[in-house]
Amino acid sequence: MHSTEQQQRLLGAFFEQRLLPLAERLRAGGQPLFPLGPEPGAGSYYLAAAPAALDRPDFERGPACSVAEFGAALAWLWRDDAELLALLPELLALMPQLAVAPDAPAELSAFLYAML
Repeated sequence: MHSTEQQQRLLGAFFEQRLLPLAERLRAGGQPLFPLGPEPGAGSYYLAAAPAALDRPDFERGPACSVAEFGAALAWLWRDDAELLALLPELLALMPQLAVAPDAPAELSAFLYAML
């Protein structure tokens, strides 16, 4: 794990060297990096959920995923955008360096029962 200052430098470099040039190229082409407002032609942003029964794994899986799972999800999401896909290897390489270690579990007080 790196210090906060090192993490900020890593993120700053990625932002300045990779994201800003991409945003400038897209803006020059008349396309923003992120939508800046509602899509004028969209009748609705509502998507009906496909009817499906939830299974046991749906309740067992937590929100955290591995770097590989996150990469696969981003690759699918960005499948039609070569410029974003080109960022993926570098972004995935940054993830372990930006990870925050969980706090060590504190010992519970012997007097905890009195607080309940």
